[in-house]
Amino acid sequence: MVDSNLKIRQINFSDKEFLNIKKIRKTIFSDEMGISELELFDKFDEASDHFLFLYQNSVIGSVRLRQIENNIKLERMAIILNFEIRILVTMLLDKLLIIIEKEKLKKLF
Repeated sequence: MVDSNLKIRQINFSDKEFLNIKKIRKTIFSDEMGISELELFDKFDEASDHFLFLYQNSVIGSVRLRQIENNIKLERMAIILNFEIRILVTMLLDKLLIIIEKEKLKKLF
C-alpha cells in the first residue's frame, strides 16, 4: 500500500529545486557523516536523473540515478531521519522501481 502523502518528483540539475538536493546532501553526508563537501557533487550530476522524495509536501530526501549502458546505478541517496523511515523508504523505493520499469532498463545496482 502506497501512502498518498508520499511523492517522488524528478528534477533536473539546472532546476531551482536542485538547491533542495544540495541542502540534503550537505546535511546528511557532510554534517552527519563527516564527508567532505568537495565530494558531495561530481561530474555525473549534470547528466544524471535526480529525484526529490516528499512527504506531506515537505522534502525528506533525494536520490540520483545514473545510467551506465543498460543499467541504472542508484547513488547519493539521502533521507532525513525524523519519522518512521523504514516504511517510507520501502514505499519510496517501490515507487522508484516503477519509474525504472517504465524506462525498461535492465538492472539497478
